[in-house]
Amino acid sequence: MLRLPTNQSRQLAFSLIEVMVSMVILVLITLYMTDLLLRQSRTYTVVDQVAEIQQNVRAISDLLEREMRTTGFMTEEAGVVCAVDLLNAPDILVVTDPAVFDPTDQNASDMAVDISELEYAGVATDTFNVATLVDTTAFYDIDSNGTPDSDFFDVQPAAAAPWPQGQSGGVIIYDRNDPTAGTACGRVVRGSLTAAQIQVDYTFGLPGATYAPVALPTVGADLWMVPAVVYQVDQGGPLAVPPATSQLLRNGLVIAEDVEDMQLALWFDADTDGTQDNGEYWGSAPADPLTGGAYVSTARDHREVREIRVNLMLRTRQQDPNVTATTATPQGQFQNLENRNTAAPARDAFVRRIQTLTIRPRNVGHRTNSL
Repeated sequence: MLRLPTNQSRQLAFSLIEVMVSMVILVLITLYMTDLLLRQSRTYTVVDQVAEIQQNVRAISDLLEREMRTTGFMTEEAGVVCAVDLLNAPDILVVTDPAVFDPTDQNASDMAVDISELEYAGVATDTFNVATLVDTTAFYDIDSNGTPDSDFFDVQPAAAAPWPQGQSGGVIIYDRNDPTAGTACGRVVRGSLTAAQIQVDYTFGLPGATYAPVALPTVGADLWMVPAVVYQVDQGGPLAVPPATSQLLRNGLVIAEDVEDMQLALWFDADTDGTQDNGEYWGSAPADPLTGGAYVSTARDHREVREIRVNLMLRTRQQDPNVTATTATPQGQFQNLENRNTAAPARDAFVRRIQTLTIRPRNVGHRTNSL
């Protein structure tokens, strides 16, 4: 049998030190690769969510811009827009519903329904006797029988209804005898709409006394109602505490997730000079120039509206794990815009995107008898 020399046998083996050094190197490489993969996974999660909120921004912007620009189509300028300005919660925007107005064989620009009131006492909800068509053609099928029967959007509380719980449209109410009395607005109480009656919730379903109902004066008033679209944010918690869920609703239907806040401002060109003077942009200052507080829809003639500004704040669903893992003080934070006065919450690692839309409605301010 052929045997190798003793010195050659020793050269083919590894020493204990060499094995230990190799193992240390292997462990270091494994730790490095594991950390790299973890970081890549975290980064992918955040990038994916950022891409999602950017897509949401584009979708929301297209829809909001179109409906804000066309609000007031075939209606009177006094009932073009209404809003709820909240200092410590998301604002609410109400614009006319463009879908219900059929321009076929129509040349009127004052389409609305006359109100014969049952209550209208300024309580949380009021009931009205109204016709449910602003023209001769119905748009919404409120009883799910396959035939449109109303120009106001409402989901009857029937088990067979294909829509989720809580979907209903809005209304804008104004005084044709005195447009300077401003506007009132609310959401249709789900299941309240009949062929001749409608119930309106001025609080928009907000809990408690977050929004005090506002009613127009009724003595000598000639009140009219316009079908409208309601945009509001449904939050899972207060603004000072990042909510678990936050959604932008259109007539109660979720159109975008992860919308943390919506903040509004309206430009009322009171002196009709076409220039934004001090005190004419409501909702953009700490205090309203007329009321000393938040914007109140019944305090101004809405025929003077020339511009609507909407600020949408979107936020990733999760905090950036790379930031939370390595940074003691993250730099993310909720932003107070316009007249929002929410106490600054603690910094976090959420990634936010703010989209600002400034739209001049094409159906207000251009009629010869507008002011």
